[in-house]
This record gives sequence, C-alpha cells and structure tokens, in this order.
Amino acid sequence: MPPPAPSVRAQAPDVPRDLDGEHPVPRLKVSVERFAVGTPAATRVPLTGLHAEVYPVSRPWVRGGIGLAGGAGSGSYGGASASVQYGLLGGSLGAQLPGRVTPFIEGHLRGGFMGATLDRPITVGTVRIENASGTTWMYTRGLDAGAEFYLLGRLYLSGALGWTRATWGSPDTRSLGSGEASTTSQGDLRFVDVTSDSLMWKVGVGI
Repeated sequence: MPPPAPSVRAQAPDVPRDLDGEHPVPRLKVSVERFAVGTPAATRVPLTGLHAEVYPVSRPWVRGGIGLAGGAGSGSYGGASASVQYGLLGGSLGAQLPGRVTPFIEGHLRGGFMGATLDRPITVGTVRIENASGTTWMYTRGLDAGAEFYLLGRLYLSGALGWTRATWGSPDTRSLGSGEASTTSQGDLRFVDVTSDSLMWKVGVGI
C-alpha cells in the first residue's frame, strides 16, 4: 500500500506582534485634518492642515501623544477675503483596544498661533483698516473617536471624527473710533476672545 499522504493543516495568516507578544499599537501618525474657527462677524473660516503625532505612551487600553499641526484656510470679513495660517503644538490622552482594527477615543489640547492677511483695506463702522495683517494666539480643545486599520505589518490607515472648540484673540471692532471715518492699524486695536465649536475630521497613515 502507498504511504498515507501527509495531512495539510491550514495556517492562519501571521498577525504582527510587538516584542511583548501583543498586537502592535500606534507609535507615529501623520494625518490630514480639517476644522473651522469663528469670527467676530459670526462667520466661519475652515482650516485644513497636516498633523504629525508621536505616542510615547501607547499600550493596551491607554495612549498618550504629542503632536504638531499646521495649515491654512481662507474666509471673508467686511466684504474682503483673507488668507489664514495656523500652527499648533499639544498633547492627547485616550483609550484604545489593540487589534487588526484598533478603535480609539481621545481628548486633545493644543496651543499656538494664527495669522491672517486681508487682500485689501476694509471699513468697520467708521474706521478704515489698512495693511491688515498680523499674528495672534490660538488654542483648541476637543474630543474625537475613530479607528486604525492595520494593512501590512505595523502599517495602518486611520480615520477619526470629533468636536473641537477653538479660541483666538481677535481685534475688538467695537472699540474702534466713532464719528467721522478714520484710519487705524493693528497697533491701535484691543483684542478679545473669539470662541466657536466645529466638527473635526482626520484621515491619516501611521506605524
């Protein structure tokens, strides 16, 4: 009789593991992000940028990150358009469940600057503002939730959706002069806080 054919056992695809035997957890991520800030005129300026984040703490159930973001946008005020740039540095803290699909939820707090330039002079009340460009402070805080989808080894795609509250220092147009029209510059202005809430989304890739 011929010898029996060797049995063939189906092998499950290898699942990437960290050194401690657990499924890999995120260590680095680069995302495209989009959110909006408010203006004193109750309009909104959408901002789009890049966000790079490292996770010095990333374990089953918990993650903590440090991130740097920067981008640009455009809006309108007083009939004139403006270009806007921003840069933010901050941290995040959240929870995760490692696996081929890693769901997560995290809160974030960031601070930095926002700059804007009007394309032409505008008149606010009785004041004509010329050479309107400058930089002010901005900070954001919020919460987002999403998931990382592992594709090959430690490489994953990430998507998240959440809420962001942004606060920045705006010239106080109510404090500008009265009576006959006058001309002012940034140095003559007082600043007030402008706070608004917006939806934020992020799409990125990481290891």
